[in-house]
Amino acid sequence: MTKTFIADASVAIGWVHPAQATKETAAMLDAMAAGAVVEVPALWPLEVANALSVLERRRKLTEEERRSGLGWLRGIRLRVDHDMASLAFTTLSELASAHNLSVYDAA
Repeated sequence: MTKTFIADASVAIGWVHPAQATKETAAMLDAMAAGAVVEVPALWPLEVANALSVLERRRKLTEEERRSGLGWLRGIRLRVDHDMASLAFTTLSELASAHNLSVYDAA
């Protein structure tokens, strides 16, 4: 059976920006290289692109590093959860409330 994991924006940032990397993001990157399926919420590309733009504005990332990172991320296989939006007012809101999360994180 193929291994699957869910990646939020912080995982992607750790993949493309060494200062943000953790043991967990490195393990996920290794798993992905070994064929694991990466699932992401529909907002993930926007969150990742925004986070990299913020790092560039704060001069923690160069323009070239941002572009290179986005190019690399465009090339990875992702399974995007497009059904998330339909659950925002129901399941995700309840999950967020029950576990003291933002609705974004519950997604």
